[in-house]
Amino acid sequence: MRPPLDSLMVILQGLLFLMHSLTRFTAMAQTYDDYYDNRPDEVPYFLPGPTNISAHKGDTAVLTCGIQNLGTKTVIWRRASDPNPLTIGQAVYVGDGRYTAEANKENNEWRLLIDNVQASDAGVYECQISSKIKRIHHILLRVNEPPTVHVLPDPGNKAVIKVSGPKFVEKGDPIHLVCNATGSLDPPRNLDWFKDGIKLTPDGVRQIQIDKFTVLTSRTLVSVLDIKHSRMDDAGTYVCRSDLSITSTKVHVLNAGSTAVRRTSATGTNNNGEDGGYNVEKNLEEKKEKDKSVGSYEGESSSSSNNNNNGDGGSENIQKQTGNTNNPDNFSVRSSYSCTLICVTLFIIMFISKVQQHTIICCR
Repeated sequence: MRPPLDSLMVILQGLLFLMHSLTRFTAMAQTYDDYYDNRPDEVPYFLPGPTNISAHKGDTAVLTCGIQNLGTKTVIWRRASDPNPLTIGQAVYVGDGRYTAEANKENNEWRLLIDNVQASDAGVYECQISSKIKRIHHILLRVNEPPTVHVLPDPGNKAVIKVSGPKFVEKGDPIHLVCNATGSLDPPRNLDWFKDGIKLTPDGVRQIQIDKFTVLTSRTLVSVLDIKHSRMDDAGTYVCRSDLSITSTKVHVLNAGSTAVRRTSATGTNNNGEDGGYNVEKNLEEKKEKDKSVGSYEGESSSSSNNNNNGDGGSENIQKQTGNTNNPDNFSVRSSYSCTLICVTLFIIMFISKVQQHTIICCR
């Protein structure tokens, strides 16, 4: 049995032999790599190609790198300002899906594609061969942004909005309003209807319909509001509002059994919201004043005719001759007939008094 010291020496000699073998192997591998990399017919090198690439914003930028004798090595794409690779071979190492690596080995071309290129993508890119000797080809990418065009608005083309439709409708008749909104450069994006501050929407139960269409030649958006059967609570202020301007119109719903009043059709309101047509309140006040005058005359005529038993027939004749008593143009004619009737009545009373006096005298 050998002493322990001899065993340690044997182990130490074995370790030294192993280290020497590894050192020789490493040296041989290094020599082989250097020989392979420095062989004139096997050394990879870059082919002539564009070093300045321009692309328009939003297009796909294509960076091409031509390499001869690449062999088993790979191509690495990165930005010169960033040490992290974008792609290695055809694998993408960034989270941006706009980057793609393509290889066309038949033409010895390796490409980096950037979809939807932006101004922030501009800069210097590196095409590198994965070898111990650093071989890099630089490509400058420029991104051209389209020129900004400032369109000045035409002073003559201002935003205009107006509403047209009848201001007076009978209860049960349809309400038809049309809103035309014109933009200075483009048609308005939308038109909304409001009635007394409440937004109107199509309603199948109430039979409310709203149609919209655009006239591009005049930059006009048209909205048509139709209410098939109007009710009394449909009367009110209707507002048409676009994203550029607003206007309104007032609609009156008349009960079919009420006294007829003067009516007119609306041609719309201007941009200030002023009515451009007939003053309804003023006409109603004038009508009431005329009705009061005619009513007071009829009361006087009726009381005078009741004072005389023979005056009924004359009153009826005058009523027939004058026609419609609600017409204020016949007031002067009726006044003359009234005076005549009063005179005739007084004459008859005086005549009867005289006859009574003579009868009393004769009896005496």
